[in-house]
Amino acid sequence: MKILFVFPNILKYENISFGIASLSACLKTRGHETGLIDFTYGLSRKKAMKEILKFNPDLIGFSTTTGDFSFSSQLASEIKNILDVPILFGGVHPTIEPEESISQEAVDMICIGEGEEALCELVEHLETGEVPTDVKNIWVKKDSQIFRNPVRPLIQDLDSFPHPDRDLFKYEKLLPLRAFEGQVMVGRGCPYQCSYCINPILQDLYRGQGRFVRYRSVERIIDEVKQLIKRYPVKCIYFVMMFLFLISNG
Repeated sequence: MKILFVFPNILKYENISFGIASLSACLKTRGHETGLIDFTYGLSRKKAMKEILKFNPDLIGFSTTTGDFSFSSQLASEIKNILDVPILFGGVHPTIEPEESISQEAVDMICIGEGEEALCELVEHLETGEVPTDVKNIWVKKDSQIFRNPVRPLIQDLDSFPHPDRDLFKYEKLLPLRAFEGQVMVGRGCPYQCSYCINPILQDLYRGQGRFVRYRSVERIIDEVKQLIKRYPVKCIYFVMMFLFLISNG
């Protein structure tokens, strides 16, 4: 299948979406083709629509924060007017506001929480022509109903995933904007409950679903650093601990 991701990034955050990069890498290992509409560099809606039509996707996945949600919803509606393709919203906003997200007319599905296993399972069903209603982490509209599925257990073995798909984001174009600093994820989850952060919501969402704070192995991290240095003109490495790999900025 051909899966097209949309990264609105209206704040022009100078980094890749590690969520999308991880999802794309997982899909590619299963033989699927992925593409990206990236608004980081001032892409116009008119040009974005042309690129969407040219790619001709079987599924479109938006990564949306709360700040991007209005823009994403409007763009999804424009896409629906010219292309009959299922649209999936994932990321921070659908995770914390699933009802608002699924209620958008142009949105056919939403992904809550970690997306790698859920999206790959969903795509396998869609490839056969089936619109599944029981994929955990996925809410879907079908036959005038909304099927609200629970989240699956947290992914514990982070080493089981391929390295993030940086090529999808034209990483060599981004690096100069970050003083050639490469970022590498070392784990997921946060033990704290700051009142201004999404983390307490995520902890409640995944309570009883496995260890929340998880780390990649040192060997796996070193392997990614070696590949990163070999492929790109990286001058320094910034190690980051992320909350969850959603279909989002990280």
